[in-house]
Amino acid sequence: MSGISVFLLLALVAGQATAAKRVALVIGNDSYQTSPKLQNARNDARAVAGALSEIGFTLSGGQAHLDVSRGDLLRLVRDFTGSLSSDDIALFYFAGHGVAGGGENWLLPVNDGEIRFQEDVPDYAVSAQSVLQRLEVRGGGINLVILDACRNNPLPDRRRSVGATRGLQRMQAPFGSFIVYAAGLGEAALDGRGSNGLFTQELLTRIRTPGLRVDDLFTQVRNAVRSASGSQQTPWSESSLPDVFYLVPGAQPPALAAAPALDPRLAEEAAFKAAQAANSVEGWQIFQRRYPNSAYAATAEIQLAALTRPRPQPQPTQPQSRPQLQTPSQAPAVAATGWAAKDCPDCPEMVKIPGRNYSMGKFEVTFDEWDACHAAGGCSKRPDDEGWGRGRRPVINVSWEQVTQQYIPWLNHKTGKTYRLPTEEEWEHAARAGTTTEYWWGNDIGRNRANCLTCGSQWDSLGVAPVGSFAANPWGLHDVHGNVREWTQGCSERHCGRRVIRAGSWSDLPADLRAASRRESTPRAATMGLGFRLARTD
Repeated sequence: MSGISVFLLLALVAGQATAAKRVALVIGNDSYQTSPKLQNARNDARAVAGALSEIGFTLSGGQAHLDVSRGDLLRLVRDFTGSLSSDDIALFYFAGHGVAGGGENWLLPVNDGEIRFQEDVPDYAVSAQSVLQRLEVRGGGINLVILDACRNNPLPDRRRSVGATRGLQRMQAPFGSFIVYAAGLGEAALDGRGSNGLFTQELLTRIRTPGLRVDDLFTQVRNAVRSASGSQQTPWSESSLPDVFYLVPGAQPPALAAAPALDPRLAEEAAFKAAQAANSVEGWQIFQRRYPNSAYAATAEIQLAALTRPRPQPQPTQPQSRPQLQTPSQAPAVAATGWAAKDCPDCPEMVKIPGRNYSMGKFEVTFDEWDACHAAGGCSKRPDDEGWGRGRRPVINVSWEQVTQQYIPWLNHKTGKTYRLPTEEEWEHAARAGTTTEYWWGNDIGRNRANCLTCGSQWDSLGVAPVGSFAANPWGLHDVHGNVREWTQGCSERHCGRRVIRAGSWSDLPADLRAASRRESTPRAATMGLGFRLARTD
């Protein structure tokens, strides 16, 4: 199959599986707008859905989902993972195109018309790692991930260095996980002789076998694929499973049936060592949920306290003087180092940046502020809010060209001021607010400090939050990490045919929210995760 099939299973260990529900989300994409159309992806999805139904899985949405868009893919994953408990057996299957770049694997939706270059992928595709992370944060179960992918990335790349590699990236298997790649690095996942891809074809012939351990199942699939392809394709796997798991329970060989169950104390010890190795907030929280009465409970609590304790931040130097515009009656101070003020009722609220000759938007520009431009005839587009609401939510679905050629000229004419997009240096300087850590509050994303895929907020992966829903940085700027990505003046390293985006969005992983994180996109791109914040020359 010239594309990607992803089969992702989370399950409990064999001794606990009998009490768990079995739920599967199955997706197959063939009819791409730009990428080559596929022949077998929808067939693979239908066949896998049928086989899973036969072995006791309930299909999420009642069917295999075919030719889905990015919005639909995000919604399906959100609804699927949101319906699961920590004891459920959850299976995610994706058949379609997939590419790797920037250290991540990306699942391509059928509405891929804007994906022309490698650097476009993060704006219009869905991260495979993010799907795994959403399933993993349930805090229980065994994670089984299988990628059946074309190992050749057909997208050209115009940047000097982006870390892209041939084929998909290897994803680290967290404790309790089993990850399978349908082809080795540099290999291609081949079409089968019939209506299914070679890897899926071999999987379908064995998936119903009772009493076959999941690792033995994929060993058989590996050998069959290698033989059928003349050694051109060899599936590979990485495992950190604590115990055996059977996709279809049944009679086992006598020696296996007589094997003693895993000592719960050993499982607890292994989980504790895994949490120690990860040393992250998420890792210790998972350990606490799984073993609330552990002898290591106090250690876990101490480690969590250390990771979540606010770290001292360097105090920015106080400016020696302040512009006359920013008087206490007109603009109350929002932080020790800056005041906020508006030039008009419909204008963005601006914060003076200490020691610099510019101000930055206290918030990202909102739908209310953009709609005022549209009502006045300055902006031709009334952007879609994706059903999340307008008002004080950050405006989305606006391009760099629409911002710089319509909204900013209208605002400058209205106020007589010099508004503009910030440079990259100005944006990062203001976002850091004198700090040197990954995020202005520290090096760990923490909980409920921002809106992203796994930030622990009520809006995670659901869409944009109203501006100001999270605490401001030391200089009074809100949402510099997460919610929506933000346009800047910055150009790509080679030319200005592409513009630089900073921050991260509600659909990004925490790593994409770091103050140093940057992306590029075409000036005409307008997506549901992309907005902007203004600068003003003072």
